[in-house]
Amino acid sequence: HTCNSPRDRVQLCVDTLCKYMDNILQNPSEEKYRKIRKSNKAFQERVASLEGTEDLLIDMGFQVRSLPGPNDGADEDFWVLDEAADIEHLAMLQDSLKSCEPLSAELDRSLQVIPPSAGGPPPSIGPLPPDFFSLTADEVKREQQSRSDGVEREMMLRTKAMREKEAGIGKRKYKYCLIRIRFPDGYIIQGTFSVHEPLSSVSEFVADNLETPLPFLLLDSVNGAKLTEMESSLQDLKLIPASLLNFCWEPEIEADLASQPSALPFLKSSLLS
Repeated sequence: HTCNSPRDRVQLCVDTLCKYMDNILQNPSEEKYRKIRKSNKAFQERVASLEGTEDLLIDMGFQVRSLPGPNDGADEDFWVLDEAADIEHLAMLQDSLKSCEPLSAELDRSLQVIPPSAGGPPPSIGPLPPDFFSLTADEVKREQQSRSDGVEREMMLRTKAMREKEAGIGKRKYKYCLIRIRFPDGYIIQGTFSVHEPLSSVSEFVADNLETPLPFLLLDSVNGAKLTEMESSLQDLKLIPASLLNFCWEPEIEADLASQPSALPFLKSSLLS
C-alpha cells in the first residue's frame, strides 16, 4: 500500500491477490489454485509490477519452482504454494491486506536551535578589489538581452493561462523551505517545511517548543506585519525558499508578563541545555 502509486493500481493488485487467496481458501485441495505462472500477462501487469508483492507471496508460503508450461510443455517459472502451507496464516494475511491503509510519510523538521552569539551578523569578508564590480563585454550583452526579453514579454498580449504558467515555473522549483523564528532574547529556532504546508504548521512548530504555551504572534522580519493567514501555504505567502520570522507574545500576554518580577523564558529548557 505505502510503496506504490497510483491508488487505482494498488487497489487492482490488492483485489487480484485477495482473489488468489479466496480461491485457495475455498478450494484448499485444488492444485490449479496453488500455482501462478510468473509470465502470465495479468499477473505481470497487476501484481508483479508493484513493490513488495514478491515478499507477500513468500510470506503466504509460495515458492518459485520450474514446471512444464501450458503451451509446448517447456519448463517455466511458477509461484507454487505447498500443500502444507498454513491456511489460517493465509486468511490472516488476506484480512490484513483488505484492511490496511497506506502510511503517510512525515517530514522531519530537523529542528536547530541557534544561540544569540551564532545568530549575529556574519563576519566581514573584507574589502573587495577595484575590479570586482567591473563587467566584461559578454556580461553587458547578456544583461542587455535579458532586459530586452523582459520588455518584450511584458508588451506581449498573453492569455491568463500563459501568465499562470509563467508564475508557476518558480513555484515548482522548490519542494521544501527553511523557516527561522527569532525570539526577543536573541535565540532562533529553525525548521524544515514543505512549501505546500500552511502557516499553521509553523505556528504549531513554535508552540511545541515553547516553555510556556501562551498565545503569540509571528511577524514578518522585514516590515513587522502580523502573519495571520494561517491556512495559506508557505508558497503562497512567499516564504520560500527560506524566511526569518519574529516572535512576540499577544499584546495582553505581553502586558501581563511585563508586570512580573522575572522574565518568562521562551524556549523549553531542554533545548537550551
